[in-house]
Order: sequence, then structure tokens, then C-alpha cells
Amino acid sequence: MSWISACWCRLSRNGWWLLAIVPFVFVVGVVVKYNVPVPFLDHWDLVPMLEKSYQGNLSFNDFWELHNEHRSLFHRLIFLGLARLTDWDIRYELAASILLALGIFGVLVWQVRRTAQDLGRPELRWAVPATSVIIFSMSQYQDWLWGIPFCIFLSVLAVVSSIVLLASQPFQWTRFVAATLLGIVASYSFGNGGLVWPIGLVMLSVVTAGKKERKPSLIIWAVVGALTMGFYFYHYEKPEEHPALTLLFQHPIEYAGYVLKFLGNICAEYPGTNIGLDAACAVVYGLGATVALGWASRVLLRNKLVQLSALLPYLCLGLYSVASALLIGIGRLGLGSDQALMSRYCALSAPLWFSLVIALILLVTSNPRQAESQTGGEVLEKERKAARWLLQAATILLVLGSALALDGAQRMSRALAYAEARLLSLAANPSGEIDYRALGFLHPRPAVILQYYPFLKQHRLSVFRDQESVGQNRKAN
Repeated sequence: MSWISACWCRLSRNGWWLLAIVPFVFVVGVVVKYNVPVPFLDHWDLVPMLEKSYQGNLSFNDFWELHNEHRSLFHRLIFLGLARLTDWDIRYELAASILLALGIFGVLVWQVRRTAQDLGRPELRWAVPATSVIIFSMSQYQDWLWGIPFCIFLSVLAVVSSIVLLASQPFQWTRFVAATLLGIVASYSFGNGGLVWPIGLVMLSVVTAGKKERKPSLIIWAVVGALTMGFYFYHYEKPEEHPALTLLFQHPIEYAGYVLKFLGNICAEYPGTNIGLDAACAVVYGLGATVALGWASRVLLRNKLVQLSALLPYLCLGLYSVASALLIGIGRLGLGSDQALMSRYCALSAPLWFSLVIALILLVTSNPRQAESQTGGEVLEKERKAARWLLQAATILLVLGSALALDGAQRMSRALAYAEARLLSLAANPSGEIDYRALGFLHPRPAVILQYYPFLKQHRLSVFRDQESVGQNRKAN
């Protein structure tokens, strides 16, 4: 029986890695099974740029121009490269999203391992499976099945990597330069990526405290950030159809609801269409996660269980999620606070939940004897028990939320498949009846699809890559 004991010990030592693989495999399986590579929503707004590339008259402005509130320069470069190389097979965009998510996961795991080594907390290895559940959550099924939101993953990866590099000690100029370049990538990939600049100033103020690099690093970071965002807002125009940015002052309670729903939605993508239940749960979860992270951080710092420098990257990652919710809420409140429940936003709230898990594990695994007095030790023991309950609750909510969100992925896949069939039917018989309801699912203005699909068909792009599918659809109808 000794070999059984040996296998069990090895499984116990490496089980955290096995658990970490499960969410990734789950996401890949869902994408393979439910993907429908048809242009969806914002995809159609990029067709003119793709058409220009075939005509040979692309300009820098085609990559630089605003899309909604975003200057997605790097996203457009990757999009166009993938589209030209693959005849716009959108499945490669889905693969890009998964690879970028893997990058985010890898950076966060590296940070966890560094913290575990610095603090002598091997128990932190169990944060790796929780990180996998968060980063590969099915709650963000739009990101997994749409394709175009890989710009969100790209921006999050750049922000997370920049924060981790700035938090690394001792300060090194090579890491600083890399973090600065990543800040530029984040800013020109998705709108909220610009948050990396004020967050970076806070981090540098702490990391370089008392060091000769403090003043020059702060000046360089501030100047580069100001230039980056200055170019971002040069000739900036808010889309006319978007709501006014001053609505938060008229509806502060609804704005607060938007922010909390945004932060808690990763655990509230439940089956069915009961939007009221999802919204109520998201508010509770968002408020709970934010308060719990603040409480756990305060306890850790008050009792000197960790130094601020060790906790800094996690606090800043949580701040990034909260600031993203505040920023996006300003621009989207006019669409209703339930707009915060869009699945694609879960990638932006994920850093908050990751930071919460880390803070709670650090508190749970702390030693009550580190308290300055017996009374303090008793209080700390009670706080550790509370943290244990919170950690268990957060883990259950994250796992359950991801599993139940599969229903949303299935519904999205069925809707995309139906719309794709109607689009192919239209292409096979342009003079036939147009299903505006199906086309309206692919884009709110079906006229946009009617304008651009002939170009895709002519060049055998996207759903028209295989012309036989059009012929088969014609026979079926």
C-alpha cells in the first residue's frame, strides 16, 4: 500500500495545479462546442477598415480613429492581421482571447508565487486554482464566444503586467520602462486602460519611497502618461447616440447600483431571463467583495501581518476594477444600471476578486501569536474565522457563478447560429424575404449588414469563406 500513500502525497502536493487546469479546459471545451464564427455587433463596424485593406488605401487614421470612446490602435492591428491571414476566420479571435487570458493568469500566478516566497506563505499556492476560476470564468461568455472583446483581455493583460512590474522590488529601470510601454498598450487597446497612469503614480510613490529613483521615475511616468492621454483625447468626440456624462449627478443612487452590479456580475450570470434576480445578487456581491477586500487589508496592515509593499499590487489591482466600474458607469449609466450586467465586463472586475482571495488567504493563514497582546490575539483569531467564512463563500459563489453561466453561453450560441443561417440564406437569395429580427441580433442597424455583407461574400471572408455553405443553404431553403 506504500505506492498508494506515495500517490496520495504527490496528489496532495500537486492537486492545486490539477484544480487550476479544470476551468481552462472547461472554457476551451465550451468555445470549441458553441462557437459560431459570424460577425457580431462591433465586428460589422470594422468591415470598412477591412475593405480598405483589400483596396490598398488604408491610412493611420483607420487604426487611430475612435470607436465609441476607445482608441483601440493595438486591437485593430491584431484584428486586421488575423483577418487577412485567416480570411477573417473569427475563431482565431476566440483563440486570441484564450491566449491573452492565459497571459493574465500567468502574470497573476507569478505574483502569487513571489508573494508566497517573500512572506514564507506556501499556503498561497491554493490561490492558483481560485485565480483560474476567476480568469477563466464562464460568466464572461461574451468574451469567449464573440471574438472582438479580445481587446479587453489585451488591455487587462497590459494593466496587470504593468502593476506587477511596478510592484516588484527592488526598483529597476528596465522593469519601469517595460511597465511604461505596457501602459501605452493598455491605453490604446481599451478605454479604461488609461487608469494605469494614476494607479502607477500611487504605486511608484510607495515603492520608491526614500530612494533616489523616486523623483525621476514619478516625473517620467507622469509625463508619459500625460502625453499618452493627451494624444488619446486629441480631437476626441463623444458619440452623439451615447447618453450624457453628467447623468451620475442626477441619478447618484442608480449610478452606485451600476458600479456594484459591474463588480458583482461575475458571480451573478444565472440561468434564465430573471434580470431582477441577477441585478439584486450582483449588487450584494459587488458590495460584499469591495467591503471584504477593504476590511481584510485593514486587518492585515493594522496587525502588521504583512507590509504595505507586499499588499500593494493586490490593492492596486482591486482599485483598477473599482475605478473601471466608476469610469464605465459614467459613460453607460444612461443605458440603465442593468447594462452593467453585460457578460463582457466580467474580465474587468476579475482583478478585484483575485485580490480579495489573496487578502483573505493571507489573513486566514496568519498566526494569532503575531498580535501585540493576548486580547489582540483573541480578536485576530475571530477575524481569521470571519475571513475563512468569507473565503469559502467567495469561492463557492465564483465556482457556482461560472458553472451556471453556461446557460448564457448556450443561449448566445443558439441565437448566433440562427442569425448566421438567416444571413447565409439572404446571401444565397438576395431578392428573398429579409429576416430583420435575426439581422438585428447581429447588429442594431440591419442596414449596416445589408451594406457590408456583399463585400464579405465577394472576397469569401468570415461566414462566406466556404462558398459551398452558401450553396447548401440555398438547397435547404
